[in-house]
Amino acid sequence: MTTQRSKSTFPSGYTIVFGLLCGGLVAFAGWLFNSESGPPDYGKLTLEDAEGRHVHLSDFGGRPVMLHFFTTWCDQCEAMAPVLTATSETMAKDVRIIGVSLDLVPDFQLDEAKFEPDTRLEEVMQFVKRHDAGYPVLFDRQGKIAAALNGHEVPVHVVFDSEWKVLRRFTGKRNEDGLRSILQACVEEDRKKL
Repeated sequence: MTTQRSKSTFPSGYTIVFGLLCGGLVAFAGWLFNSESGPPDYGKLTLEDAEGRHVHLSDFGGRPVMLHFFTTWCDQCEAMAPVLTATSETMAKDVRIIGVSLDLVPDFQLDEAKFEPDTRLEEVMQFVKRHDAGYPVLFDRQGKIAAALNGHEVPVHVVFDSEWKVLRRFTGKRNEDGLRSILQACVEEDRKKL
């Protein structure tokens, strides 16, 4: 009796690797030719003021802008409020600081915090008044900008140059000297590009 070896219907390892490589190259070429060139235009992002009016980030352009993502229940955010006010005053000609409250994002609440938009808005306005915030405070009501800039690890600071390219992103509390040093480096970097 002669045994005959049947041919496998499965491809060899080389065939699988070759197929994966070809598929990857095709996918990469499609992404390369169909994707937008360059980074997103962050100046087109929209926040809201306390009355719900839309504010485009580009309204603050012409110089570097720092977004400060915060919540009223974050201890480090609370400690940063006077630092931001002082820095905003001393560096007003060079950089614009904007607070971005995440208090109105429904999925971004402490367990004991109940999402009641009017109450949360009132708490933010009390926070702003209590700290005499010398910088505009806007709202990211759906958390879209925070998601785009990974801003949910409050406090998060994102600094843009005058063309809306991200210069720096850093987290945590900073003292006034530390924050001013970071922002001054960003201002100088922005000026070199002009």
